[in-house]
Amino acid sequence: MDAPKTTYVQLQAENARLRALLGPAQQQFESDLRLALREADLVFWTWDIPSGRTETFGAWHDLTVSDLAACLRRVHDDDRAAVEQQLGPVLRGEASSYALRHRLVLDDGTVLWVDSRGRAILGPDGTVERVVCTTRDVSARREAEIAARTSQEGLAAIIEHAPSIAIQTYDQDGRILSWNRASTAIFGFSAEQAIGRRIEEVMLSEQEAATFRATLAAIAADGKTRGPCEYPVIRRDGTAATVLSSAFALPSAQGRLFVCMDIDITERKRADEQVLQAARIESIGRLAGGVAHDFNNILTAILGWSDIAERGIAATSPTHRALSQLRVAAERGAKLTAQLLAFARKQVLLPCCFGVDAAVAKILELLRPLIGEDIQLQSALAAPTAAVRMDPGQFEQVVVNLSVNARDAMAGGGTLTVATGIVIGDDSDPRIPRGPWASITVDDTGDGMSAELQARIFEPFFTTKGEGKGTGLGLATSLTIVLGAGGSIFVDSHVGNGSTFTVLLPLVGIEPSSVVPAAPLPAARTGNETILLVEDEEAIRELAAQWLVDHGYRVLSASDGEEALAVAQGTPRIDALITDVIMPHIGGLELALLLTGMRPNLCVLYTSGYIDRGYDVNDLASAGSDFLQKPYQLRELGERLRRLLDRKSVTTPGS
Repeated sequence: MDAPKTTYVQLQAENARLRALLGPAQQQFESDLRLALREADLVFWTWDIPSGRTETFGAWHDLTVSDLAACLRRVHDDDRAAVEQQLGPVLRGEASSYALRHRLVLDDGTVLWVDSRGRAILGPDGTVERVVCTTRDVSARREAEIAARTSQEGLAAIIEHAPSIAIQTYDQDGRILSWNRASTAIFGFSAEQAIGRRIEEVMLSEQEAATFRATLAAIAADGKTRGPCEYPVIRRDGTAATVLSSAFALPSAQGRLFVCMDIDITERKRADEQVLQAARIESIGRLAGGVAHDFNNILTAILGWSDIAERGIAATSPTHRALSQLRVAAERGAKLTAQLLAFARKQVLLPCCFGVDAAVAKILELLRPLIGEDIQLQSALAAPTAAVRMDPGQFEQVVVNLSVNARDAMAGGGTLTVATGIVIGDDSDPRIPRGPWASITVDDTGDGMSAELQARIFEPFFTTKGEGKGTGLGLATSLTIVLGAGGSIFVDSHVGNGSTFTVLLPLVGIEPSSVVPAAPLPAARTGNETILLVEDEEAIRELAAQWLVDHGYRVLSASDGEEALAVAQGTPRIDALITDVIMPHIGGLELALLLTGMRPNLCVLYTSGYIDRGYDVNDLASAGSDFLQKPYQLRELGERLRRLLDRKSVTTPGS
């Protein structure tokens, strides 16, 4: 009996000794563990199932509970059912663990968000002896998550609702992963239609898509942003557009997710092209105006000298026929220079009010022999009360140009229809401005035009006709004339279905019947007055002087304004001044002002092939003066001069 007692005592002593040895180490371990749990905002729980008691290790926020019921009472009311639903199967041995996020309520009412995780410990008989769990305070993390989610949702909303920036995300193969509303507005595809498809299925050609994927690969390789650069794209409706595009990789996606941002610059490019086109047209116009001015001087001399040469020659003479052909050629040249001047907006205009139907009817008489026998000319004049205000010659030029263009579009014959009417503009057709307009349409049954051709037909010197068959000025000149009259012109055409050109001109409040047609020129009349002739072109100066002298006038000639002033100062009587408008040093208008200041009764006849924008023809053709456009006929020069002199003799008797 003594031996067992001795052994028991020894074991107790050894146990005490071992406890003494382990105590400090265990205490240190427990202290370190509590510190670690506190720093991690973590508490360790054990629930003893038979007793219902709980023990905590590393408690925080002064949170202590004595049993499971007390612990559950700490759970927020709105979360308690979910916690019991997760915990119940574990306590009953039906589940080995649980994990959920819920709220705990502290004694002071503070609400914590916690992550709870637990596992069941089974006894020898397979029943649950206890449950061990951890609870972590994640309140700060949850607030950060909410803030991040709110920020992400806000950013997503900004991206989705950005009004003019199309934003998409792509994978490395160019497959669309996201698509905002602006993308739908620009490209025409909804997000449902675009997401999941490759970019060439939505907006790019195969070639452009290959370039796009190569760009994504380059971005993935170096991480650098590409763009902004221009990309041609195709909308869902098949129309072409241009976007300014930038692309970059999302830093967190390790080169596997790319963002593309596009701005539609189609209209801006169109506006830029229009500005460039206007600049080109203005430059060409300046050149055309200068060329036409020089040609007008040459043509005036040709027409005048041929007229003088014809005098005294029998009409049946070969020489007379040759001179007549020379005159015809010069008149054709005059029509061409008129188109050049109209295009350059340097043509001398004498606007007046006239009836549209009456003017078109007169033009149709000229057109019938012009268009040829294989084309049927029809008319539908439906605007008997419509009147417009513009230069009648320019109106005729527009209708003839459009008709000749229609004729040339029907090489195998067809029908050309000229129609008039009155249209009221509203918002249904953006090409027709608001208000009433006189409408002139020229329709043909030719081959029609493609959209590409329609985009260029009004360009100066652009023509589809063969070499030597067209100047490329007809439609460009027509556009310039119509715009200058405050109107508009447009075309409707489809390949194989002919073309219809529509001209709209502002209506004016005047009865067409009140327009008086110009009277034909009477036979040349003579005179004996003294005329000061100022012309810087020697051929024209000699020609006009010869004709005036032949018709009884006394002529004083000068080559410029300075010489004219010197001649006038040495001459006691001058009845009329004939002067070119555009001259170096002293122009015709300035010269006339100087001379009429010294001689108030002086008649002035201005001549010019074109007028710069600094001049107003109404100032030139006022009381006591008139204007004659080059190239002119000598008989017209004489008639204008005679009218001025006769008017002067009536207003100043005894002069």
